Amino acid sequence: MREAIDACITVLDAPGPLDRRLLAPWLKVVHERAADVFRRGIRETTGTLRAQMLHGLKQAEEDAIWMQQAIDALSRDNAN
Repeated sequence: MREAIDACITVLDAPGPLDRRLLAPWLKVVHERAADVFRRGIRETTGTLRAQMLHGLKQAEEDAIWMQQAIDALSRDNAN
């Protein structure tokens, strides 16, 4: 989880205002890193904690896909 937290801190500590075009790729990276952490946790745990890790993985993967869709939409908007 530390890697995902570090990525979040990096995004929040970025100097100046961030627009959506700049923020979306960072957030995608955060979700991808979180998914990696959950995958490792799933391999190393059992029982209730493993079930929670599976749920977290599913959510992180869905969020990464959603962020990619947002990036694609922002790219299309800028092209028009």
